[in-house]
Amino acid sequence: MIQNERSDESIQVVKVLAVHRHKIVIVRQFRRSMNEYTYELPGGRLENGEHPKAAALREMQEETGLKCNRLTELGTFIDSERRVAAGLYFTNDIIAEGPQNLEPDERIEVRLVGIEEALSNVLHRRWRDPRLGVALILARSKGYLDKRG
Repeated sequence: MIQNERSDESIQVVKVLAVHRHKIVIVRQFRRSMNEYTYELPGGRLENGEHPKAAALREMQEETGLKCNRLTELGTFIDSERRVAAGLYFTNDIIAEGPQNLEPDERIEVRLVGIEEALSNVLHRRWRDPRLGVALILARSKGYLDKRG
Protein backbone atom coordinates (compact mmCIF):
# COMPACT_ATOMS: atom_id res chain seq x y z
CA MET A 1 0.00 0.00 0.00
CA ILE A 2 1.24 3.50 -0.81
CA GLN A 3 0.11 6.60 1.03
CA ASN A 4 0.88 10.13 -0.02
CA GLU A 5 -0.32 11.63 3.26
CA ARG A 6 0.75 10.25 6.60
CA SER A 7 1.78 11.10 10.09
CA ASP A 8 5.50 11.07 10.89
CA GLU A 9 4.68 8.96 13.95
CA SER A 10 3.71 6.01 11.73
CA ILE A 11 7.11 5.79 10.01
CA GLN A 12 9.46 3.13 11.37
CA VAL A 13 11.88 2.76 8.44
CA VAL A 14 13.23 5.16 5.81
CA LYS A 15 14.63 4.56 2.33
CA VAL A 16 16.38 7.07 0.06
CA LEU A 17 16.31 6.96 -3.74
CA ALA A 18 19.44 8.96 -4.55
CA VAL A 19 20.73 9.96 -7.96
CA HIS A 20 24.48 10.59 -8.05
CA ARG A 21 26.39 11.18 -11.29
CA HIS A 22 23.18 10.39 -13.23
CA LYS A 23 22.95 6.95 -11.63
CA ILE A 24 20.85 5.39 -8.85
CA VAL A 25 22.66 4.66 -5.59
CA ILE A 26 21.99 1.03 -4.67
CA VAL A 27 23.30 -0.92 -1.70
CA ARG A 28 24.09 -4.61 -1.93
CA GLN A 29 23.65 -5.89 1.58
CA PHE A 30 23.88 -9.27 3.28
CA ARG A 31 20.66 -10.07 5.13
CA ARG A 32 21.23 -12.77 7.73
CA SER A 33 17.50 -13.42 8.10
CA MET A 34 17.35 -14.37 4.41
CA ASN A 35 20.90 -15.75 4.24
CA GLU A 36 21.50 -13.88 0.99
CA TYR A 37 22.57 -10.58 -0.50
CA THR A 38 19.84 -8.14 -1.43
CA TYR A 39 19.78 -5.01 -3.59
CA GLU A 40 18.07 -2.12 -1.85
CA LEU A 41 17.92 1.61 -1.41
CA PRO A 42 20.04 3.03 1.40
CA GLY A 43 18.04 3.36 4.60
CA GLY A 44 17.14 1.84 7.91
CA ARG A 45 15.25 2.15 11.16
CA LEU A 46 14.55 5.37 12.99
CA GLU A 47 16.38 5.83 16.25
CA ASN A 48 14.38 6.68 19.38
CA GLY A 49 12.51 9.97 18.83
CA GLU A 50 14.20 10.67 15.50
CA HIS A 51 12.32 12.51 12.73
CA PRO A 52 12.04 10.43 9.53
CA LYS A 53 13.85 12.99 7.36
CA ALA A 54 16.74 13.19 9.85
CA ALA A 55 16.92 9.39 9.89
CA ALA A 56 17.03 9.30 6.08
CA LEU A 57 19.90 11.80 5.97
CA ARG A 58 21.79 9.86 8.67
CA GLU A 59 21.25 6.42 7.11
CA MET A 60 22.25 7.69 3.66
CA GLN A 61 25.57 8.95 4.99
CA GLU A 62 26.24 5.92 7.22
CA GLU A 63 25.52 3.30 4.56
CA THR A 64 26.97 5.02 1.49
CA GLY A 65 29.31 7.76 2.70
CA LEU A 66 27.27 10.21 0.61
CA LYS A 67 25.98 13.34 2.29
CA CYS A 68 22.92 14.96 0.81
CA ASN A 69 21.50 18.38 1.48
CA ARG A 70 17.87 18.12 0.42
CA LEU A 71 15.33 15.30 0.48
CA THR A 72 11.96 15.26 -1.25
CA GLU A 73 9.28 13.01 0.19
CA LEU A 74 7.96 10.47 -2.32
CA GLY A 75 5.36 8.80 -0.08
CA THR A 76 4.97 6.03 2.47
CA PHE A 77 5.08 2.33 1.67
CA ILE A 78 3.23 0.00 4.04
CA ASP A 79 3.79 -3.73 3.65
CA SER A 80 0.84 -6.02 2.90
CA GLU A 81 0.54 -7.15 6.51
CA ARG A 82 0.61 -3.51 7.70
CA ARG A 83 3.55 -4.22 9.99
CA VAL A 84 6.11 -1.71 8.75
CA ALA A 85 5.64 1.79 7.33
CA ALA A 86 8.60 3.00 5.26
CA GLY A 87 9.07 6.67 4.46
CA LEU A 88 10.40 6.99 0.90
CA TYR A 89 12.57 9.97 -0.06
CA PHE A 90 14.34 11.24 -3.18
CA THR A 91 17.51 13.28 -3.59
CA ASN A 92 19.81 14.32 -6.40
CA ASP A 93 21.60 16.79 -4.15
CA ILE A 94 24.77 14.97 -3.06
CA ILE A 95 27.09 17.54 -1.49
CA ALA A 96 29.95 15.39 -0.18
CA GLU A 97 31.49 11.94 -0.48
CA GLY A 98 33.19 10.21 2.42
CA PRO A 99 33.67 6.83 4.05
CA GLN A 100 30.85 4.57 5.15
CA ASN A 101 30.12 4.40 8.87
CA LEU A 102 28.75 0.86 9.22
CA GLU A 103 27.76 -1.13 12.27
CA PRO A 104 30.23 -3.97 13.02
CA ASP A 105 27.79 -6.61 11.71
CA GLU A 106 26.86 -4.73 8.49
CA ARG A 107 28.27 -5.71 5.11
CA ILE A 108 27.17 -3.14 2.55
CA GLU A 109 28.56 -2.52 -0.92
CA VAL A 110 27.56 0.70 -2.70
CA ARG A 111 26.79 0.53 -6.41
CA LEU A 112 25.86 3.21 -8.93
CA VAL A 113 23.41 1.80 -11.46
CA GLY A 114 21.85 3.34 -14.55
CA ILE A 115 18.20 4.30 -14.17
CA GLU A 116 16.94 2.01 -16.94
CA GLU A 117 19.07 -0.86 -15.61
CA ALA A 118 17.58 -0.38 -12.14
CA LEU A 119 14.04 -0.37 -13.54
CA SER A 120 14.81 -3.51 -15.56
CA ASN A 121 16.20 -5.33 -12.51
CA VAL A 122 13.02 -4.56 -10.58
CA LEU A 123 10.73 -5.47 -13.50
CA HIS A 124 12.46 -8.82 -14.02
CA ARG A 125 12.54 -9.52 -10.26
CA ARG A 126 16.31 -9.73 -10.03
CA TRP A 127 15.90 -7.13 -7.27
CA ARG A 128 12.95 -8.06 -5.08
CA ASP A 129 12.67 -5.25 -2.52
CA PRO A 130 9.21 -3.75 -3.12
CA ARG A 131 10.22 -0.41 -1.57
CA LEU A 132 12.89 -0.01 -4.24
CA GLY A 133 10.37 -0.67 -7.01
CA VAL A 134 7.77 1.68 -5.56
CA ALA A 135 10.31 4.47 -5.04
CA LEU A 136 11.53 4.14 -8.65
CA ILE A 137 7.98 4.28 -9.99
CA LEU A 138 7.03 7.26 -7.81
CA ALA A 139 10.19 9.19 -8.70
CA ARG A 140 9.76 8.48 -12.43
CA SER A 141 6.08 9.48 -12.32
CA LYS A 142 6.97 12.77 -10.60
CA GLY A 143 9.59 13.58 -13.25
CA TYR A 144 12.62 13.17 -10.94
CA LEU A 145 14.33 10.53 -13.11
CA ASP A 146 15.53 11.12 -16.63
CA LYS A 147 16.82 8.51 -19.06
CA ARG A 148 20.49 9.53 -19.00
CA GLY A 149 21.40 6.74 -16.55
